[in-house]
Amino acid sequence: AIGLSEAELRAPVEHDGRRGPRYQTIDWIEVEATEPGIVEALAVTDGAYVEPPSVVLATVDPEKLRFRAMGLQADISRFT
Repeated sequence: AIGLSEAELRAPVEHDGRRGPRYQTIDWIEVEATEPGIVEALAVTDGAYVEPPSVVLATVDPEKLRFRAMGLQADISRFT
């Protein structure tokens, strides 16, 4: 996360007059996508502790979605 090793995240730091591990001082982590898509699901809650290889979020590429349905020929115009 944020370019820090596990040891750096666990290292004690001073924050708000208290001493604790650096990971407890992180308020925000920016995640950049390497592929196009949208977030389909968030698998963790705010403030949760996750361990590798836990899933944090799932994405889907709308260009790769397919829809299959059955309907009457008279209703085809409603699906396009």
